[in-house]
Amino acid sequence: MEESNSSARHGTAQDIRWAAVWSGYSVGLASTIVVGTPLVLIMRSSWLLAIAGSAGLFAGGFVTGRKVGSQLAVVNGALMAILYNLTLSLAYFVGSFLELLPEPLPGLPQGDSTFFFAWPLAQFAIGIAAAISGSRKKQTNTRRVT
Repeated sequence: MEESNSSARHGTAQDIRWAAVWSGYSVGLASTIVVGTPLVLIMRSSWLLAIAGSAGLFAGGFVTGRKVGSQLAVVNGALMAILYNLTLSLAYFVGSFLELLPEPLPGLPQGDSTFFFAWPLAQFAIGIAAAISGSRKKQTNTRRVT
């Protein structure tokens, strides 16, 4: 009895639903690549790529939330957003360093950009909000069925 109370208070390894996290991550990354790549190639704007990434991240977070339900949406949405952010940040740093991508704030010295500091926080918030939104949508659909 004590063990079940302990796991309820501290969570368990089952709180992370890897299939849902990877599904959301894949949807977010694919959306970003499909929408963001043409934008950055045609318009040469880092901000358009970031906005496309936000839309992709929201879609990925929504998928994650729909798969995990309400109680685990925040944890799994946050994990999905972190993985997504790590992947895109690494790709953006490499692309910027190799001068394949434009600087987000032209005129500042390379690497001296608030884009790389503020944007990850916004992405983290978007991933969590989308996962919560997806889990609420799942709850709404479940209530209609029953």
